[in-house]
Amino acid sequence: MFQQLWDEDPWIQEMKAEAQAKGLAEGKAEGKAEGEASGALTRARWDVLRYIQKRFPKLVTQTQEKVEQLKDIAALDELLDQVYDAFNEEDVLAALSNTVDIQPS
Repeated sequence: MFQQLWDEDPWIQEMKAEAQAKGLAEGKAEGKAEGEASGALTRARWDVLRYIQKRFPKLVTQTQEKVEQLKDIAALDELLDQVYDAFNEEDVLAALSNTVDIQPS
């Protein structure tokens, strides 16, 4: 009997529909935000690798291994700045070894 009331009561049905719509909207927003963050991370990685490929092609493999490990856009931006300022391959290698990935808590 209680189940029938639960299933048929218009107020309860309205509340279920609102809760479902709210959950769907929140899920979409969260998915969009995660997608945008993932895209920004991918772009930051690509920027570093593209610059290395053009200026220091011998270091592409080493750089790619390091860049793929980084999950912090700020760390990738800092690495890109250091690579821009690099005069030679040794400077790039030093920047790669000094780059620290800062994970959000």
